[in-house]
Amino acid sequence: MRSPFDVTKAVDLNDPQIERTYVTFGGRDRSIVDPASAMPQFLTGLKGGGRTHLLRHYSYPLQKTRHERPLSQVQADGYIGIYFRCGGLNGSRFRGKGQSEERWATTFAYYMDIWITELLIATIADVNESEHWHDEDVSKVYIAVAQALQTPVSGIGEVARPLTAILEYLTQLRREIDWAVNNAAHTGRLDVQVRSNPGELIFSAAKSVSTLPGFENVTITFLADEYENLTEDQQVYFNTLIREKEAPSTFLVGGRSWGIRTHRTLSAGEVNKKGSEYELYPIDSAYASDPSEYQNFCRELIMRRLTAFDLDEQESASWISRLSFEADDRFHTKRLHQLLIRYAALERPYLVSLRNAVRRAKDSGVASDVVNALSIPDYPLIEKLALLRFYQLWAGGQEPSAETASAARKFVTPLLDGSEDRELTNFFKQRKSDAIAQIYSEAGRQTAYAGFTELVSLSGFLPRNLLMTLKYVSHWAQFHGENVFRGSGPISERALSEGVLEASSWYLSDAKPLGSEGEECEIAIRRLGQYLRSIRYANKPSEIDVATFSTSMTKVSPGALAVLERCVSHGLLIEVRGGRSARNHGARHRKFQLHPMLTPMWGLRPGRRGDATLDRATFEAIFNPKVEDLAFQQVREALEVSLNAPFRIITDTKDLLF
Repeated sequence: MRSPFDVTKAVDLNDPQIERTYVTFGGRDRSIVDPASAMPQFLTGLKGGGRTHLLRHYSYPLQKTRHERPLSQVQADGYIGIYFRCGGLNGSRFRGKGQSEERWATTFAYYMDIWITELLIATIADVNESEHWHDEDVSKVYIAVAQALQTPVSGIGEVARPLTAILEYLTQLRREIDWAVNNAAHTGRLDVQVRSNPGELIFSAAKSVSTLPGFENVTITFLADEYENLTEDQQVYFNTLIREKEAPSTFLVGGRSWGIRTHRTLSAGEVNKKGSEYELYPIDSAYASDPSEYQNFCRELIMRRLTAFDLDEQESASWISRLSFEADDRFHTKRLHQLLIRYAALERPYLVSLRNAVRRAKDSGVASDVVNALSIPDYPLIEKLALLRFYQLWAGGQEPSAETASAARKFVTPLLDGSEDRELTNFFKQRKSDAIAQIYSEAGRQTAYAGFTELVSLSGFLPRNLLMTLKYVSHWAQFHGENVFRGSGPISERALSEGVLEASSWYLSDAKPLGSEGEECEIAIRRLGQYLRSIRYANKPSEIDVATFSTSMTKVSPGALAVLERCVSHGLLIEVRGGRSARNHGARHRKFQLHPMLTPMWGLRPGRRGDATLDRATFEAIFNPKVEDLAFQQVREALEVSLNAPFRIITDTKDLLF
């Protein structure tokens, strides 16, 4: 591997790698879910939250590695984990081909029962390699499986080798079904003899396992991963297993939030209810509940990978610090001077824009006086904040004049000697980030993202996003000839910017739905990003560090609402719980955050500080898939006219759409 971040998906790691890179959240192994709980659990969340890694850590192959005697570890844990990926069922095979839905449903249920039971028996057979149970103990499992399959005891195989015989028999049955299913389109028939009642095979086998020496107090936990790969009808059957489960069996199901399609069951139309039949644990919500602990979790996650890459602990900690910029003063003077060095003999680009704006409103003489009054060449950030203050005064009704410019300069200069009052201190803290982003943009550079804390915040409580970001950053650093893992000094700003931007583009492509629905979501997200960028990079931004929006949702079209909900369910947007109150009355608006991973595409800052209020016309222009791009650009231009000098207002943007 070129870097310790080349492999980011748990499915691509072998069992030893899973264990070496496993990190507890909050310092407790079961802080998110408890695999020994008798209550079935759903571990959900967005893609990249680490569900597969966690479920595999709980599986028997990993339990086995923690003790020389596997059963002792199982007893200490209080459960044995039977892990399987629902994608392994290849559920798409069980449909069509000229067969009725009822026949497919029956066949799928039977196939799943055999497959899961086969996994259970294979696991128990492995335990027996070290336990060497007596034949009379193991025969109970043999007999239970035979009875559940309505098969004579002698019909399974050689009783002298009970577990091996059961495995061979179940494997044979499964392959027979595979043949019938795979050839149904050619034969026109689905000849499958169902030998057991739904669920009976699984639960009978599990009960018999509990009679084995050492398993008396052990929960048999079926770890079902990638639940989203099952169709709604297939999930109905699995939900039925959950509802009808019998001790010592239980289920821990992992799946993406949007992939939990139903909680209906076949049990007289009953629906499994949260708190009664199952508990729901979104993994990213668990991370978000404690941001500081999530940052510690991410730090340990990165340290584990770095040490596995042959860096020692000190080198690993040092590498994390290399993700930050070199130390600079409060106003980032050194970094901003380096950024603007090519304008040393010229007027800085934001001063050129200021001169042109004042010239259009007044004349060249006034423009020169304003620029001279606001010029603070030794401190680019203070200079930019003075310009922002000037634009605020102009938009508030004051004339664009040398007097107004002098007032703006006088407002910010106390920052230089530390004599600022509370108003100026707040102004500096609130506006600093936007001002630096504007300087970067006007210098033709991407907004900078650096520092472990900021890269963690970009991940949006999805650890894989951080791994992907570091993967691209390290690749770009290597491309530029940097000694990424053995060098000293910060990783270059260029590599950080390019890596973050590539990771952001990857996230949009990876997270969006498939097909036309995904295309509609991408168009909406790109329009939203452009709209929020127009706010942040305006002469007078109406919001601070804007990356969220809110709307009343009044009379919005079904098409726009559907796109919005898909963006939320697939992690392109995050709905802020509780929304916010409307600014002019008490009604609640729904509030949404652009996912932090997407913010670099438009030079935005991850977070929820700024909140753009979208009226109906703007909301439709962004999310309605029937609105042409020209209409959206007109809405965006109306916004820019109001936020940039000379601050004109287009009062009725709805005429652009309706």
